[in-house]
Amino acid sequence: MAKKRIYEVAKELGIENKIVVKKAQDLGFDVKSHMSSLDDKQVSKLVDSFKSANTTKPSTEKDSKNSSRKEKQK
Repeated sequence: MAKKRIYEVAKELGIENKIVVKKAQDLGFDVKSHMSSLDDKQVSKLVDSFKSANTTKPSTEKDSKNSSRKEKQK
């Protein structure tokens, strides 16, 4: 069973370390920093939680700001 560090999972997902740490803590994993290790089952649960959050979440505020800037430039 391979272990993965939080920062590796964050890099794969393209998300900041601190967000992944917080989510892992919310899921009940014993995580203290980006250097904490997770087993394969924990990584799967963590990745699935981010994927399900992304499918139900509307576009971010940052995206809407960028699109309004593009419209103004035209």
